[in-house]
Amino acid sequence: MNKRGQFFLIAALIIVAVLLSLGTIYNKARVQKSDSRVYDLSKELTYEGAKVIDSGYYSSLNKDQIGERLNAIISNSSTANKDSDIITIFGDFNNITVTNYSAQCNTVGIGDSAEISCVPNPETNTKSYPNQKNVTVEIGGNNYTFQLKAGQNFYILMRKSKSGETYVASQ
Repeated sequence: MNKRGQFFLIAALIIVAVLLSLGTIYNKARVQKSDSRVYDLSKELTYEGAKVIDSGYYSSLNKDQIGERLNAIISNSSTANKDSDIITIFGDFNNITVTNYSAQCNTVGIGDSAEISCVPNPETNTKSYPNQKNVTVEIGGNNYTFQLKAGQNFYILMRKSKSGETYVASQ
């Protein structure tokens, strides 16, 4: 048995392993865990809003009564989630109502015109617009356009800022 050959073979493997490990570059990216509560709450409010609208029509309620019930549900969610901005769009082509559930003044463009109006603060939080085909909401420097369809429309736009990150969910 030639022990000298085995020694050189093991030494060569160790040298190759050291050289390969020195040549390897390690990259590490740290990403904050996304706040999925915004998306979950947005889906939940959209689901509940659709059920309120369906229930209202089955109960022969008018649009104002359905709007009040929607306002109550979303207002409660807004109170429970004070760190989130919530904007709702409810109505049809004849009369669309935009409601802001945050203290910030969010910009809303209505129709095809360049008319931009500011959704009022929560004290006077609802503004109605007649005869519209689409609604554009500008929140946090980004525009979100909602095309109105025949029948009742119900859209929710939520924004939450946390640790320098901004999460936006639109349903």
